[in-house]
Amino acid sequence: MLKNEKYQVYASYAVKDIPTENLKIFISDFIEHAALNMGAKVERVEVDRVIENIQLPEFSFAPLSVIASAFIRGSLGKLKNEKVTLNPRNIYDWVSEVTLDYRHKIEHDDRAARLSSNTLHFKDLERCPLGKAICKKIEWGLTEEEWDKVPLKELAVRIGNGHWPTPQEFGIEK
Repeated sequence: MLKNEKYQVYASYAVKDIPTENLKIFISDFIEHAALNMGAKVERVEVDRVIENIQLPEFSFAPLSVIASAFIRGSLGKLKNEKVTLNPRNIYDWVSEVTLDYRHKIEHDDRAARLSSNTLHFKDLERCPLGKAICKKIEWGLTEEEWDKVPLKELAVRIGNGHWPTPQEFGIEK
């Protein structure tokens, strides 16, 4: 099933982006593999119904690999649906559960990316003039009195304007 060359090409494609003739081959392979896992038989009518269900908008966003994992996990009894028959309804339940997990993961990753891009971290300190000014004052090894002699805002403005200030510019001998 997963060693099919065409599957390797389309594994990361969303279901909606896979040509129907290829999707039918993949779903048929998935069903045959699940039937082997469950010791069941598959009828052609059921395969067509499953393909129709997987092409629904609620599943069409998911990559083919996610759909494949629904068949594998479902047929091995790893999903909440405890029914042991291989039929379109149970397959629909398997795909629903796995795509819901996938959607939550995507939303979580998107939210984490947005949060990390909106907040300033210390690793980002060197990217802004104020951060560079703080780093510069630390780099100069200033004493407590010398630290107060160098106005942070003025230092940041100079750095922001492309200057390379020195402690001597602020009356400090180093």
